[in-house]
Amino acid sequence: MNKHNLAGLAVKLLAVFLLIKGVSALAAVATLQAISSSQTDTTYAINVSNLIAYILMGIILWFFSPKLAGFISKGENIAGMGDFSISAEDLQRVLFSVLGLYFVGRSLPQIVSTLTSLFALQNPSLFRSSLPYLMGNITELIVGLIIFLSPQGLINLVKAIKTLGVNSKDGEGGTR
Repeated sequence: MNKHNLAGLAVKLLAVFLLIKGVSALAAVATLQAISSSQTDTTYAINVSNLIAYILMGIILWFFSPKLAGFISKGENIAGMGDFSISAEDLQRVLFSVLGLYFVGRSLPQIVSTLTSLFALQNPSLFRSSLPYLMGNITELIVGLIIFLSPQGLINLVKAIKTLGVNSKDGEGGTR
C-alpha cells in the first residue's frame, strides 16, 4: 500500500461520513416537516438544501477521490513504514468498520437520553418536538450497525459501483 492508496481511502471514508450524516439529518427534517404544522415551506426548503449539500459533497468526494488522492500524495509512497503490508481492501474494511462503530457510539447515547426524557416527562408536545431528532439518531444507529457488522457488503457495493460501465467499449463490461 502506498500513500496514494491510503489518501484515496481516507477521502472515501470522509465521503461516506458526509453521506451518512446528510441522510440521517434529512430523515429528521422530513419527520419534523411531517409532524409540524408550524414549519413553513421556506424553512423546510432551507433545512433540506443544507442537508442536500452534505450529501452532494459526499458524492463529489467519492467520485473524485482518485484525483484528490493524487493531489494529496503527489505520487509519493509512504516512506519508513517497514513491513507495512496491508491490502487496500483490508484497510478499507477496517476503516468502514471504525466508521460504523463511530456512528453507533455517537447515536446510541442520544437515543437513550431522548427516550429517557420522553418517558420521564410524559409530555406530548416534547414527544412531537423530539421525534425528528430521535428518528435521525435511529437512522444513524441502523446505518452504523450495518457498516460495523458488515463492512464487506459495503466494499462489495463499492466494487460494483466502481466497475459499472468501466471498459464497456471493449466488451469486458466491468474489468480494468
